[in-house]
Amino acid sequence: MSRKIKAVQYGVGAMGRVMIEMMHDKGIEIVGGIGRPTSAIIGQDLGTLAGIGPLGVVVTGDAEKTLTETKPDIAVVCITTYLADLWPHVELCARLGVNVVTIAEECFYPWRTEPELSRRWDALCKQNHCSAYGIGYQDFYWGNQITQLAGTCHSITSVKGFAQFNVDDYGPEVARDHMVGLTADVFAVERKKKGNRPSYMQMVGDLIIDGLGLTFKSVTEDVYQTTASQEIFCKSLNVSLPKGIGTGNANRTHFETLEGIPVDIEMVSKVYEPGETDQNKWEIKGRPDVSVSNERPATDILTCTEVVSRIPDVISAPAGLLKAFEMPPIKYRRRFD
Repeated sequence: MSRKIKAVQYGVGAMGRVMIEMMHDKGIEIVGGIGRPTSAIIGQDLGTLAGIGPLGVVVTGDAEKTLTETKPDIAVVCITTYLADLWPHVELCARLGVNVVTIAEECFYPWRTEPELSRRWDALCKQNHCSAYGIGYQDFYWGNQITQLAGTCHSITSVKGFAQFNVDDYGPEVARDHMVGLTADVFAVERKKKGNRPSYMQMVGDLIIDGLGLTFKSVTEDVYQTTASQEIFCKSLNVSLPKGIGTGNANRTHFETLEGIPVDIEMVSKVYEPGETDQNKWEIKGRPDVSVSNERPATDILTCTEVVSRIPDVISAPAGLLKAFEMPPIKYRRRFD
């Protein structure tokens, strides 16, 4: 672009504040911030909240007014996980013709789990000449890294992945969503309340299957609780977790494809005990067998860096709801101005 990119930070929690700092450092002009109307941060300066000093832009509780008055090139949406919960916010952006990049995990590939909303979102973006992209750590580390690795194989017989991250790095919303601090009985009740809401790895598996040109057949998922082997502290909820209490959960997700190539992914998301670290390991069986292991990835920071790095790509992309494997290779840009 011949001028500075203008962005609105839509959701100013733990992740949103890191986004503000990184966007500002890259030369993006932050023209607005949107929070919950009842939030205590309404009226506070975005730069102060992000720890970079005042920017002269404050958090508001009126999303439509902020987007209409500031006319941003993009909204960075960091609110919730599932598209049904996010819909009023992204629908507003699409209706106003504002590009969106969001860390809502289901939006990485919502086409199977929320087909009707996905079609509506895609159509609304095309109607109003804007783009939307669900992204985060998944873009490269759980998505394009795997589909491109598979491209080095002559044939494939199976795909298997394992990922682990510390939910305590993402703020109270994520900790609560992963049911931190619950007894086994309460966990079972809360899990039942959630019904069949898919884990993050269902979207990852869907993306990999589509990206490899395979055809989805079925998915099964086993969810279990992780518990503390010793007393630990959860900074997101500001509570101590005694031995035996829930620290989060884990999912084992198994996909079958019509081509007979299974995809198995296990994800552990919990508050860490001393010595535990993020992990990301993938193995593709075929001719030849190939694998990749990212040791101690800074999953929380990489979530933010990939979002910010993708902002110019989303702005210049064709209108519609975008898929990771259709995007250009993610690349480093020192600044955007």
